[in-house]
Amino acid sequence: MLPLKHRAAFCRTLAVQFAAGSDPVSAARTVAATAPAAVEILVAALSRGEDFSRSLGHAALFPPGELELIAIGERGGALDEVLRELADFAEEKVALRQQIIAGLALPAFNLSAACFIVPLPTLVAHGDTAGYLIAAVGPLALILALGLGFRRWWRHASGRSLDRWVRPLPLVGAAWHAIDCWRCFRTLALLSRTSLGLIDSVRLAARTCGSESLRESLTGAADDAEARGASVGPLLERRGTFPPDVIAEWKNAERTGQLESAFRRIGARYGETSRQRLRSLAEWTPRVVYLLVLAVMAWQVFRLAGAYLDGIARAAGG
Repeated sequence: MLPLKHRAAFCRTLAVQFAAGSDPVSAARTVAATAPAAVEILVAALSRGEDFSRSLGHAALFPPGELELIAIGERGGALDEVLRELADFAEEKVALRQQIIAGLALPAFNLSAACFIVPLPTLVAHGDTAGYLIAAVGPLALILALGLGFRRWWRHASGRSLDRWVRPLPLVGAAWHAIDCWRCFRTLALLSRTSLGLIDSVRLAARTCGSESLRESLTGAADDAEARGASVGPLLERRGTFPPDVIAEWKNAERTGQLESAFRRIGARYGETSRQRLRSLAEWTPRVVYLLVLAVMAWQVFRLAGAYLDGIARAAGG
């Protein structure tokens, strides 16, 4: 699968080619430098007369959800628009990921430095260099292992596990929820430009959500709307899935037929909210690290001071 950054360039180049009227094989050959082996598979499948989306699936360049969007765009004659939107979406996700990394860089550095600073009183008091290195590198290795383990767990965790363990976390849970809603409404805005109906669009957008509760709520509202022949917005309102202002805009868009612009505005708001949450997380994480370091250092100082005073007391008593 292509990395996000390369996927954005891949989609944008193809969108330009399709908008200019290029045939699929010629368009695919313009992106051969991005992933030569995969594009060769793509061109071979296209040459056999397969659909573009199915050929992309053989090349394993995109995740299943995006392949489904591309297939819908292809059937609806909006393939270039879907690819352009996927390129924009991938670029925004890259920028968001860079913001997360930048926000965590300083806390990670501070925590690494603290692992070497905290044991210093013991080194000064006892001169045990080997013990100092063990005391410094040990916690650092444990923190790194926990970080890698958490990253792996996040990638493979079910939506229900994320709802249970991540959503309640201060700042982190709110940021994750905002990103989830942003992704959902961006998908809805994209699908609104295709021939897919709203109910099917809601079901498909629900599959992009990491949260199981959000996914179930959207899917349930779509199923109820289909069964009753009703609008989706009021049914979502009863479920309390989104705040009142979002539901009001959704319901109004269903009445006026302006779903795409409404979903785009709501997605933009959630995108800005997620960036604000991440900025807050970047501001508070270093403070928490500083407090932890100060607390541990204070404990070390008091412990050494107590041992020193005990030594003096024993010497005086002897």
